[in-house]
Amino acid sequence: MGQFLEKPSQIERSQGIELELIAKNQQLEQEIQQRKALEKRLHILSMVSEQSPVSIVITDVDGNIEYVNPKFTEISGYSLEEVIGQNPRVLKSGHTSPEDYQKLWQQISNGQEWRGEFHNRRKNGELYWEAASISPIKDENGVITHFVAVKEDITLRKLQEERLAHQAHYDALTDLPNRVLGMDRLNQALIQAERQGHLVAVMFVDLDHFKDINDIFGHEIGDYLLVEAAKRLSSCVRKSDTVARLGGDEFLVILPLVSAFSSVELIAHRILDSIQLPFYLLGKELFVSTSIGIALYPRDGQLSSVLMRNADSAMYQSKRQGRNMFSCYLPNLYEIAEHRLKIDYHLRYAQIKNELKLFYQPLLDLVSGKVVGAEALIRWYNPFLGWISPEEFIPIAEEVGLIFELGEWTLSQACQMLKKWQTQYHQLFWIAVNVSPRQLHRPNFATMVCQILEYLQVSSHCLEIEITEGCLMEDTAYIQQLLQQLNEAQIHLSIDDFGTGFASLNYLHRFPFKTLKIDRSFIAEIPHKADSVALVKTIIAIAKGLDMKIVAEGVETEEQLKFLQQEQCDYAQGYLFCKPVSAEDFETYLTTSSDTPFYQMP
Repeated sequence: MGQFLEKPSQIERSQGIELELIAKNQQLEQEIQQRKALEKRLHILSMVSEQSPVSIVITDVDGNIEYVNPKFTEISGYSLEEVIGQNPRVLKSGHTSPEDYQKLWQQISNGQEWRGEFHNRRKNGELYWEAASISPIKDENGVITHFVAVKEDITLRKLQEERLAHQAHYDALTDLPNRVLGMDRLNQALIQAERQGHLVAVMFVDLDHFKDINDIFGHEIGDYLLVEAAKRLSSCVRKSDTVARLGGDEFLVILPLVSAFSSVELIAHRILDSIQLPFYLLGKELFVSTSIGIALYPRDGQLSSVLMRNADSAMYQSKRQGRNMFSCYLPNLYEIAEHRLKIDYHLRYAQIKNELKLFYQPLLDLVSGKVVGAEALIRWYNPFLGWISPEEFIPIAEEVGLIFELGEWTLSQACQMLKKWQTQYHQLFWIAVNVSPRQLHRPNFATMVCQILEYLQVSSHCLEIEITEGCLMEDTAYIQQLLQQLNEAQIHLSIDDFGTGFASLNYLHRFPFKTLKIDRSFIAEIPHKADSVALVKTIIAIAKGLDMKIVAEGVETEEQLKFLQQEQCDYAQGYLFCKPVSAEDFETYLTTSSDTPFYQMP
């Protein structure tokens, strides 16, 4: 019985075997499930790699490629067969330095991840940017067996960044450096000059009368002009120099590493000559000049802001001296600029505060010896600045746009006095008014003049508009049309300061002028200087031949008067008869000169 109990029964042995088989089957099924899960994960990983939107490259420890995914092939242009066993340097473009590659290799060899960017080259030669992450792969013992690189094509992003950076530092119209980049380059040039002991030249370049071109031809032509002017400026400087656009028609030229001022003068002359050449824009031929101001480091300042300010002051000095020239900064230019700003400020309120007045200088008939009219001349007295010469404030009014208001006020005031004096003295009394070139280019100028005459009920033929001959050189088609409109309105036209500019005799024939005024500089030299005598005789003969009346300005001596009468000059004005005076004093002059309707010379 005991022996029977010690030995398991056949049934028990069968049960044990069965349980053991069940356990083995369960273990086997578990292993199968684990293997399937692993295979599934590996399949998913394989699909992730194969379908990844980024490039994946796996290399051995020596950097030889063992695997690349399809995205790598798509981006680089190389097939799997072409790169297996190759080093990733097959993509090398030469834009990454050997030192950077050495740092990368050292970092991943030490078991650390490396992140950065590559500027690589595709199989077809195109360059492209990649953001890359390279990591070491280690076995269970921590030994590096492979490296995996995950890379993303960021070329479009880089292009966008470059585009935004370009827009931030370059002018959209001319593609020149803008003010920000220009100032940065100037600061760098000053640092370099301080180290090496060189000069730096700063030029302010401004196109003359650019606003007139915009007003007459429109901003499209103005933009084309700026683009072409930018190209010409760039062609006048060295590769090491910078031409930047500050805004509007203002340009900055930076000349670093200057050894002598003569090289600066050479470039300034080159710019002046280049800009003077005709511009052909949309079928139009335009002529433009430029004014340049120059400041030198370290003589005229050691800070960029000081040099810019002084070059700007020198540029305005060029404009005041007649434009189409360059000027160097002088210490007193800052005071001049400060004074100019004061004039600008007070001039804006001069009309409101009744500080402006018209003075009148008599015009005398040299045959009858009687006063037949007057020239209206604007004058300005400011309590803070005193008397300011028209030669000083008129150019400023032109630059800042106040000339339109001043011009309209002058015409209106002159016509009011014309009506009064015609009523009081004689219906044939006439007044001459100077008109600025900027006024002529204002739209509807002729309409404005006619409206003033109509409102005041003044005869148009008793108003004379004086125009300098320099106006005839600018957009002759427009000027010819405008003068024809004034002539059709029976407004007399006079060409002023004749002989001082560049107007040809052809202009006298083409335009409907009724009067020619001989400039005072020629009258001052007669009868003692032969050249001036000959010139005045010629001018009078030409005017007579064209059936024009002649007015001599600046007559101060009896000798000059006698000469003009002998040459049959029609009219004269000057200190010999009367200086410009207020309206009240002018009436006194007329009243005390004679009792006749037209007044004898004193």
